[in-house]
Amino acid sequence: MNKARLLAECARLTASMEYDEERGFYFWPSAIGPALSEYERHCGICTHGARLLAKKFRGFVAGYHIDRDDPQTLVGALAGGHDFALVEGWIVDWWGWEYDQALNSPVLSLVDGIALGKYKAESAWQVCPANDFRRP
Repeated sequence: MNKARLLAECARLTASMEYDEERGFYFWPSAIGPALSEYERHCGICTHGARLLAKKFRGFVAGYHIDRDDPQTLVGALAGGHDFALVEGWIVDWWGWEYDQALNSPVLSLVDGIALGKYKAESAWQVCPANDFRRP
């Protein structure tokens, strides 16, 4: 997978966000995901962006829980856990970049993400079958 394509899609997600004054949160319009429920349009939930990216690029969503004694350098440390997309060896983490602002780029190599202390080791990840789009 071309890193530039992944970066472009993350930029598109950011550019398409709209703010709902009444509810006080950002959401993606139906042009991003016409089949998304109103809840899944909420940009502030890491799973939602990860799922959009994993589905588009035939990847999967992984995540982990974060305890108080875990390193606070982990993406999602203040949220108590985090979900992100994996696409062919790339961690694609729109939420960690745009919302948590814990990353300089929304796309990191798997090795770099773990080595930099931004993500737990793969052995700590959980994958939900409903968020795995690698199968045909």
